Amino acid sequence: MDFKKAKLPADDKIYLGRNFGGRRLNWKNGCDGETSARATSGASVKLDAVPDSTTNMPALSEEEMEKCSKSIIEEFLHINNYKEALHCVEELDQGGMLYVFVRVGVETTLERNQITRDHVGHLFHQLLQAGILSTSQFFKGFSETLEIADDITIDIPYVWQYIAELVNPVLREGGISLRELLIEFSKPLLPVARAGILFAEILQLLCKHMSQKEVEALWRDSKLSCADFLPETVDGNNFITEQP
Repeated sequence: MDFKKAKLPADDKIYLGRNFGGRRLNWKNGCDGETSARATSGASVKLDAVPDSTTNMPALSEEEMEKCSKSIIEEFLHINNYKEALHCVEELDQGGMLYVFVRVGVETTLERNQITRDHVGHLFHQLLQAGILSTSQFFKGFSETLEIADDITIDIPYVWQYIAELVNPVLREGGISLRELLIEFSKPLLPVARAGILFAEILQLLCKHMSQKEVEALWRDSKLSCADFLPETVDGNNFITEQP
């Protein structure tokens, strides 16, 4: 996507609100591809001070939301400040468009390391817990990646594991029930017979961070069975034990 063609506010900055001391996110210097390089090198995304009298955030297009979301995520990964990230995302929210933030969070961290995915997963959980992000926006943000996940396994062989790592903190902390997540995530995957693969990755990862009894309790409470995610010709018990 060509972010340089996105229509920006007149001063090329997006107001982040009073929670950030009335600062604006500098689009030209912070959202055009330089953000990632600066975050990686240890530099911070540029935030310019503006008078507190600026109170109205201009409406953003989806492209602008993507750019600003990427900058927020890169800054968050650089400083790991959850409180500031929550305030920033709250200021960014415009009429149910936070699914864009979730989508960008998934896309920009999918091929990074496990620690990065864990941090973003915890951020998703805190956004859900704070009521800033709705479950419907959370699922919508993942839907595009899930729809193409089977195709991108050629380039990202461990894509199912990486998706599981992103949602693991949300499940561990109770941000979303296992039942709701598996049902929603399986919708685009059942037609291509891939729901079971992701389902196995999620359960195996939960077992690494929780006790067996805790995972069994989550599974019982979900009132689901392996048959809900696997083709009729596949035995559920054998499928789980055969997973690497």
